[in-house]
Amino acid sequence: MMHEEKAAAERELTGYREVVDRRDDMVRRAHGAGVSKHRIFVLTGISRSTIDRILEKEQNVPIEDRRRPRSRGYDVDWTDESNPRIVPAEPGDQFAMTRTEAEQSIRDQQAEEN
Repeated sequence: MMHEEKAAAERELTGYREVVDRRDDMVRRAHGAGVSKHRIFVLTGISRSTIDRILEKEQNVPIEDRRRPRSRGYDVDWTDESNPRIVPAEPGDQFAMTRTEAEQSIRDQQAEEN
């Protein structure tokens, strides 16, 4: 009896896998036909992040390229070396950095001085 229940549960899980595989295709087709991501969410209950992941998978875009590029619009003003300040970088500055990188640069310099 227990073996039959286990076999039935495994068949059910296998069926679920097939449904999920078809789900991704349905989401892609619906979006391609003009159904908005929000409407797909409303009709299916699939989360927006999952819908995005399904649609991105189709495009074969590497995960790191999907992220919003970090703003490299900062520089460190060392005019007063005892009190460096993070300032906006000049347009076209090839050494501009993210705010996090600028903060790390200050910490690194202060660590070298100690």
